[in-house]
Amino acid sequence: MTMSDTFVCIVDDSKASPATPYNGHSHDHGHSHGHDHNHNHSHDHGHDHGHSHSHGRGHCHGHGHGHSHTHPPAVDGVPSPTLLELAKLAYANHRVLALWSLLHLITSLGVWFHAHHAESLALTAYGYFLLFDAFGVINLLFSRTIRHTRYYMAQTLDRPFGRRRVEILFTFANVIFLLFIAIYVTKEGMEHVILTHHDEHNQTDISLSLLVLTGSLVVTLVSALVFRNHAQIGRLGSSVFASVRRAAGDNDVLKDLLGNPFTVSNLLCCLIALASRVLVTMSEHPGMVDQMLCIAVAAIMLYTAFPAFYALGTIFMQAATSVDGLHEAMCELTQQAGVVGCLDEHFWTDAYGHVIGTLTVVSDGRVHSQAVLASARRVLAGLVHQLTVQVVVHAHM
Repeated sequence: MTMSDTFVCIVDDSKASPATPYNGHSHDHGHSHGHDHNHNHSHDHGHDHGHSHSHGRGHCHGHGHGHSHTHPPAVDGVPSPTLLELAKLAYANHRVLALWSLLHLITSLGVWFHAHHAESLALTAYGYFLLFDAFGVINLLFSRTIRHTRYYMAQTLDRPFGRRRVEILFTFANVIFLLFIAIYVTKEGMEHVILTHHDEHNQTDISLSLLVLTGSLVVTLVSALVFRNHAQIGRLGSSVFASVRRAAGDNDVLKDLLGNPFTVSNLLCCLIALASRVLVTMSEHPGMVDQMLCIAVAAIMLYTAFPAFYALGTIFMQAATSVDGLHEAMCELTQQAGVVGCLDEHFWTDAYGHVIGTLTVVSDGRVHSQAVLASARRVLAGLVHQLTVQVVVHAHM
């Protein structure tokens, strides 16, 4: 995991400027306050704050905060591009991807229309899956365009995340589309199984189906391996595919092909659609075979879409999320010198792989709070991209 520009730098003694002279204030009730502030301003603003409080009752608290904010370009005077202008910008900057997304969409619609002509439920279900796949490529095109558009990347009070979450929003809508289609196809398949009492089936030329399915297979593989379609949401799938990605190591082809549940499911549904066209010509009950294979395709859709739907929902709600290796890192943090434990831990994501965290580190006071902050930074640097840490020193723990 690479560190993004928005990573919060935890205060480090080696990076902090020399402390200013102590400025103390005495009060009747026996409180002493010390403040040490260091402000460095550039395009990225860094604020380091160190506070220590001493109370007459012998209770000591130390607090350390580290913040680093990356400010995007202002949008004053920059008009919002229209949808047509955005499409022109997408074609100008990503011409190959734009043409390929159009080809993928045309192929998907071709499979869908051929399925209706062939009166094949299994092939129709696969055509819907291909439409979902094509929408994923279109999402790639516009997401990459938005990332290169000054207006869309800027953050304001109305849009604190800019428009970088548009990709997630479109993906979320696309996954809902896949879930809806899976439920609809299941309903259609069950309805035909229950209500249909004959096995009439349109015996269209199977060679045409083979040609259409071969073309869709090639398009799916190119989108997955060349343009890495569904690569982001593919990481949100089940733990089975996460194990496959770990086993693939540095082999990107295996990761994109076998480690992506959407690519694997698409290929599997293509084989089922192909089997349905072959088996209907051999079976005495072609309608029943087609209906059962249609339900099988719908089951694969549900299995693939629901984990992504849940994970994308947690991103939108900014709810707690599980991060691989985070539990081990927190255990390592509690074993650092001077660290007694951690409180109020909260970690969530606001974009793909962008983890935000806040926690309170309890120190025994034997180690300077800045050193504790540096330990937190070192331990969590590879996992959390934006971190807010508070150190509380309890001298009598």
